[in-house]
Amino acid sequence: MLKWNSLIWAFFICAAQPLPDTVFFIQPSGDTNLITTYQVFPRGWSANIYKAERNSWKLVELDSIFLDSILRVSVLLRYKDTSTTDASVPIPYEKVEFFYPYSGFLIFTKAIYHPSYRIFFPYQRVYLWSYLSRWDSAFSGWFGLLGLGWNFHEGAGIWPFPALIHRTEWGDSLLLENFDSLYNIFLEAGGYFHYASSFSCDSLLIYESPRRSMLIRGYYLLCTGNEGKLAVHADSMCGPAQCIARNRYLSYEVGGKLIADSSYYRFYNSQGNLLGQVEEKRYFFWDTEGKLIEAHYPAGKYKIRYGGQVVALSSPASPASLLSCGRKGQIRGGQKGDRIFLYEISGRKIWEGQLEEEGRFELPDYLPFQLYFLRWKERAWKCVIFPD
Repeated sequence: MLKWNSLIWAFFICAAQPLPDTVFFIQPSGDTNLITTYQVFPRGWSANIYKAERNSWKLVELDSIFLDSILRVSVLLRYKDTSTTDASVPIPYEKVEFFYPYSGFLIFTKAIYHPSYRIFFPYQRVYLWSYLSRWDSAFSGWFGLLGLGWNFHEGAGIWPFPALIHRTEWGDSLLLENFDSLYNIFLEAGGYFHYASSFSCDSLLIYESPRRSMLIRGYYLLCTGNEGKLAVHADSMCGPAQCIARNRYLSYEVGGKLIADSSYYRFYNSQGNLLGQVEEKRYFFWDTEGKLIEAHYPAGKYKIRYGGQVVALSSPASPASLLSCGRKGQIRGGQKGDRIFLYEISGRKIWEGQLEEEGRFELPDYLPFQLYFLRWKERAWKCVIFPD
């Protein structure tokens, strides 16, 4: 089976992103058993994770994030159970290196450190690509896990912030490779690829590849609301003996901040019989400045405290949104004279033009009735032309 919890996405949208000083995890009993502290340094930041053990706090993980010359995430270094080493010179546990070959394409390679050899050995490589997307600044969070999803508990050591996924910015395809130490090469293990689209939803198929053949293991169905943010997420993943299906619903406040995330899981055996079901609900709370201050999870709640430190990152994603699209449309935030481009689903550009007053535009009459991509600057949306 594919190990989706080993995937990491890097993304960010703010040129000066507030960074917490401290995050507390509080159990339902009221006890605090996990504390994460953050510290900014030139071109990066670090996160120290402390766990309560025997009436004291033990440093169990240290993460350091480094940015490249144009302020994109370049390297993640992770140190675990630092108490077993000299505290002044901790031994690394894992390294993730990020590469951005061109717009819409991200590669990252993961490696484990072997103290005996004092070098990193690669064990996994991931390719993410999508038409008309920027993986270095396409999303509304910093780090997400589980491919298209995210896992707060595992991501808390880096940045406790849920990823709000925008339409056309979740990858059309993902390729996962595992390293074969016997032959010293990477071998394809699986991934997902774009299968179908409608006006508001995309379907992606999850596959497992035993080197020579492709075995479909499940799917993602992702649907957006009016603002282009993920509103409904359904997926299914099957193994030899069991399938897991999830329906997920996200709610936002007027300003676009995520306030509720509800998931409903169902478990089936290989004959399709229902074995059980689980419901999980998460709630998010923001201050008047738009910073996340609390996140409530089934296992407890996170309290997030800020002290004014920020991290400088690459150029911000546009706050613009597509108000309408068809033969005539409008882009909020667009200016007269801005260039716009229309693409077929395959990615072939078929038209370009300019915005008029208030970001309005009109597409040619000769275009057939179908689904397109409309691009403006670094943003892109799916656009459907219907019969008049």
